[in-house]
Amino acid sequence: MDSKLHWLLLSIIASTVVTCRGETCHVQPECSCSKTERSYITCSSVCGPYIPKFGTSTVQFQQLSVTGSRETTTIRDGTFGELKVKRLRITQTGIDEISCQAFAGLDLGLETIDLYGNYLNSVPNCSLARFKSVTYLDLSNNRITSVSADSFASFTLLQTLRLQQNRIASIEPGAFHGLGKLTYLSLDGNELVYLDASTFMGADSLTTLQLYNNNISSIHIRAFDGLGKLANLYMNVNNLTHLDNTVFDTTVNLLYLYMDNNDLTELGGTLFLKSKILRHLSARNNKIKSVSDATFTGLDKLQSLYLDNNWLKDLRQQWFTDTITLTDLNLSRNNITEVNKGTFQTLGNLTDLRLGHNEIRVIEKEVFKGLRKVNTIFLNNNRLTEIRKDTFINCPEISRIDLSFNIIQDVHKGSFRNLSRLYRIDLSGNRITQIVTGTFSNVSGLTTLSLNDNRVSSISERLFENMEPSLRTLELRNNGWSSSSWIWFEKVMVNLTRLNTLDLSNNPLSTIPTDVLPTLENIDTVKMRNCSIQFITNDSLPLAWDPFTPSTFGIIA
Repeated sequence: MDSKLHWLLLSIIASTVVTCRGETCHVQPECSCSKTERSYITCSSVCGPYIPKFGTSTVQFQQLSVTGSRETTTIRDGTFGELKVKRLRITQTGIDEISCQAFAGLDLGLETIDLYGNYLNSVPNCSLARFKSVTYLDLSNNRITSVSADSFASFTLLQTLRLQQNRIASIEPGAFHGLGKLTYLSLDGNELVYLDASTFMGADSLTTLQLYNNNISSIHIRAFDGLGKLANLYMNVNNLTHLDNTVFDTTVNLLYLYMDNNDLTELGGTLFLKSKILRHLSARNNKIKSVSDATFTGLDKLQSLYLDNNWLKDLRQQWFTDTITLTDLNLSRNNITEVNKGTFQTLGNLTDLRLGHNEIRVIEKEVFKGLRKVNTIFLNNNRLTEIRKDTFINCPEISRIDLSFNIIQDVHKGSFRNLSRLYRIDLSGNRITQIVTGTFSNVSGLTTLSLNDNRVSSISERLFENMEPSLRTLELRNNGWSSSSWIWFEKVMVNLTRLNTLDLSNNPLSTIPTDVLPTLENIDTVKMRNCSIQFITNDSLPLAWDPFTPSTFGIIA
């Protein structure tokens, strides 16, 4: 063992005895030293009121880590001797205050200070100010109530500052003065109510600012002045009701903006006027019912727009005039009643469109014109009564369509024709009584068709003709079928040679005839839960099944 390391270890063992819940314990069991390619000192579960004292050493340690208990409340002056460490971690103790001389003697080359999860009620700038080489400072999960002016002025090299999960209710002007190299600041999970003018002045290099989960109800129009490099701004889960149209004028390099879970009622016409390179905009779970025609003007780099769970009624073509790079658009859970022709015609790069949980009653043929790259369209939980011919004809790349839980009665012939990449259609929870021949013409890649919870009394025996035999899963739960339905079902099954899962649960079926399932060569699961079948004969099973081998017996009744 290195002689200097050995001397330090002995000094720890010889430290003073401390008291833990009335019992005597030495520092020795809590502290250990390891010397590998990098050197660490780790003191875990320290008991008693004091952080243990350390002797002087010329050994360069990478990290000193002390994890205490809530009984540990004090760092005595000179506790750390003249240790040379790059990272100092004191976490999960009951320390609420740190004296100015608590870290006296520690090497001034310290780079990381982590004081996470203690009981600090203020920023300990007096004791930390000497460490001008620090690039990472974590004061999160303490009980800090305010941030005073010049609290971090000495940390001119600081790059990351974590203040989340405290009780910060106020930030004085100049609080971040001198932090010219700071790139990451987290203030989430505090009690902020208002952001004053130039709150973050001095943090000129900030790229990420986390303000979510506070009580912010108002933001001064100059609150973000000086943050010209800000790229990521998180303002979700606050109490915002209004944003001035100029509040983002100085954040010209903003890429990701999160405003979810507030009480915003509108998005003004020039709110994002200067945010020319914005990539992601999320304003979910607000009360937005008004969006100006010009709100998204100039956002030709925008890729994701999430406005779901708001109070929107109108869907306007002008919103998307410039958003030509948009790939994800979520407008679900609003009050949209109609979608006009041409609304999405500029969105040639859109891949995911979500319009579920609205009040849409009709989809015209040209509504999806221009969506040449869209993969998924969700129209579930609306008020649609029919699907017209060629509704999706302008979406050659579409692979999934969800039309579940509408009030659809008619699915017209040709509704899904020529959609060669479509692999899944969900029509569950509607009022469909029959599916006619030609509905899925040339839908050669369809693997899953869900018709659960409808009123399907019959399916055309030629329904799956002129299709590749690609269907793997057919779901027909709760459609009111009786045993007489097997007559036409046998003819439908002729074309489904690759079907491996068939769900007929919740139908009043009492028998399984001998000439239906045996024709399904690849079937491995037939679900018939909550039916009225009393017994199953061997002749009723698919030929490939061995009734004496449980692993191949696939009826779930």
